[in-house]
Amino acid sequence: ADAVAAALRELADAGVPVFFIRGNRDFLVGEDYARRAGMRILPDPCVIPLYGKPVLLQHGDLLCTDDTAYQAFRAQTRDPAFIAQFLAQPLEARIAFAQKARAASQAHQSEMKEGDRARFETVTDVAPAEVVATFRRYGVDTMIHGHTHRPAVHRVQAGDASCTRIVLGDWYEQGSVLRVDAAGYQLQALVP
Repeated sequence: ADAVAAALRELADAGVPVFFIRGNRDFLVGEDYARRAGMRILPDPCVIPLYGKPVLLQHGDLLCTDDTAYQAFRAQTRDPAFIAQFLAQPLEARIAFAQKARAASQAHQSEMKEGDRARFETVTDVAPAEVVATFRRYGVDTMIHGHTHRPAVHRVQAGDASCTRIVLGDWYEQGSVLRVDAAGYQLQALVP
């Protein structure tokens, strides 16, 4: 964590704005770490201007409404009382909890994959109706998110609006980067 904070700080000190949205594995990243890293934590979700156009940024897990087990976990881990109680525990206990939660999640996903592959794909991806509702709720026609780790650019019809949903990949198997300029968006795979 310290090496990552130092690298981000170096980037920020070079004049590159660094922003961060908490996800399902880093939901406890706080303002102290953000200050050390020179980054600004954004609310999830949030609308930002990109080249004069409003764009919705979000982690993406809120779009996966069919994954009710994950949504319950998310609600628990965002609860201020849970966070305070969790952070009051010794580091070893917190690490053990994280490892246990990750193992349980992987076991649950493996079980779903083996039992019903189609159901697994549905549950672990976004719910199309929630995507449309989110476009309408925020009044944007472009959304950028991660969480599902299925990098792609999707065209979505939300009522009369033709929308674009851009999904970023993960950082450990299929890294991707989204390049944005005045001409548009380019989703690219990170190749070593």
